Amino acid sequence: MDKEYGRHLGLILVVLILMTIALGCGLIVTPSFSVDEVSAEPVSTPIPVLQDEAAALTDLESQVIAVYEAVSPSVVNITSHGYALGMFGQRVLQEGTGSGFVYDWDGHIVTNYHVIEGAEELLVTLADGRVYSAEIIGADAANDLAVMRIQVDENPPPPLTLTDS
Repeated sequence: MDKEYGRHLGLILVVLILMTIALGCGLIVTPSFSVDEVSAEPVSTPIPVLQDEAAALTDLESQVIAVYEAVSPSVVNITSHGYALGMFGQRVLQEGTGSGFVYDWDGHIVTNYHVIEGAEELLVTLADGRVYSAEIIGADAANDLAVMRIQVDENPPPPLTLTDS
């Protein structure tokens, strides 16, 4: 009977301690208003937009859309596959993704070094959905840049037009 009494007393103490903590932390909250005081109608306050602001936003949106339409055929998705050592010394497949852009008509693609770092296989997905295997041409870890190349026989993706900033 003493063991049972001790278990019950311990359980009661644990419950009391948890309730004290909950009350102290404000986890148990009692409403300080009645249901009659709460309005069922949502209140909305319109945000005034000046005509000049609306025109500027429309103009900015048009510019962003124009840039997207101009460059999106040159932007690629890169999937890297590599292996690392697992916790027990076994080889574990690692996969990563990143983006890049087509640099020239020869299929050179510029991306970040961290996208290709440690990769044993690189797959490039073009904007039209075609997928190609890529080879690393050069990499500069200090500047986080890398260049790779894909071999496209028909209808190569257009290179991104670069300008001097």
